[in-house]
Amino acid sequence: MASLFDATFKHCKAAGADFEDARFAKTSGRVAVSRVRFIGTQLDMSSFRQARLEDCVFSECSLRQADLRQTTLSSTDMRGSDLSEANFNGAILDNADLRDATLLGLDVTQLTSFEGLKVSADQLTDIVRPLGIRVFPRAR
Repeated sequence: MASLFDATFKHCKAAGADFEDARFAKTSGRVAVSRVRFIGTQLDMSSFRQARLEDCVFSECSLRQADLRQTTLSSTDMRGSDLSEANFNGAILDNADLRDATLLGLDVTQLTSFEGLKVSADQLTDIVRPLGIRVFPRAR
């Protein structure tokens, strides 16, 4: 099992990488700290299934069709990343920052939790569609 605590990946090409057995967190007592940074990294079709990625950064990354099932992404910064068709079934996105990320295919009804999720105003239509909510322009 690889320990990736406090690692930084900049402009890497890691499409299809398997991070299922990687440890991203360092545990001290009951507290786990992750601090892994992916900057401009290509992670299309990569697997992070069941990984704990709290407080990690995925800045301007491509995670198209990534396997993020049952992943804990609490307080993770994913701003500007392409998350198109990524599988978030059972994921925890509490306080995650998805502003300006591409969210094509994200179904919030399949998430375990998303309390405090941060998104941009222009992303709201796609986020609430699975809930049966339709967003219209403001009437003048």
